[in-house]
Amino acid sequence: MDRKANLNKRPMDRSNQNFDALIKTVQSCGVSFDVWEKVEEGGRGGVYDFTSLMGRTNNELLDKAVNWVKLFLLLNGKNLEYEPARITPYMHAMVYHVPRFMQMHHGVKKFTGQGVEKLNDDCRRVHLQRSKKWDAHTDVFLVGKRVEHLSNCERITRPYLKRNKNYWESAIKESRSKRICVSAQINEETEVDINLLTANEIKHKLKDLGVLTKLRSLEKLKKLLRESLTNKENNNI
Repeated sequence: MDRKANLNKRPMDRSNQNFDALIKTVQSCGVSFDVWEKVEEGGRGGVYDFTSLMGRTNNELLDKAVNWVKLFLLLNGKNLEYEPARITPYMHAMVYHVPRFMQMHHGVKKFTGQGVEKLNDDCRRVHLQRSKKWDAHTDVFLVGKRVEHLSNCERITRPYLKRNKNYWESAIKESRSKRICVSAQINEETEVDINLLTANEIKHKLKDLGVLTKLRSLEKLKKLLRESLTNKENNNI
């Protein structure tokens, strides 16, 4: 839900209010519960872990879940929003299935869909940003297999060896100092051209630059053209 809410927001305006509300709701039941982002080797994140609800904490949470559903049903007929038809599959699973899973498998982490969601994000990003969008199904399967095979691999930085240290320390400066300054040549040619132009020719050049003027003085037109050309060069830089 937070992902959809933050989709069209600036990074500075994004929040995890639904995620935080879920954590506070579980903590309000009197149990110790928290969620954090796991940082893997290389500083990569994106995978979350949560407090394992086992032992007494687990029993307290499950008992409160049962009492919560019973209270929900007791309000039937007293409030239109508390009807048996409004019992969701999540509420049913929490009361009738989660306790058995906790007893048999000592937790519910293996039933989480976080890995599938992460794979879906990777496939969606690759499909939208790095593929030709011709065969979406093939792209998804290829990305899934690629992630599976490369999950334990790390990219090694390619070593770079300077073969000619003298060139990078001094020779490159000498080589660049001998190059002809093209901008200086252009400025000189521009000055000569401007001095030879007539008033009508200058107005045509100003019009090409997007400058409209009612000036008639040749000197003022030359000055305006020089300023316009200078501004254009500065903008290009």
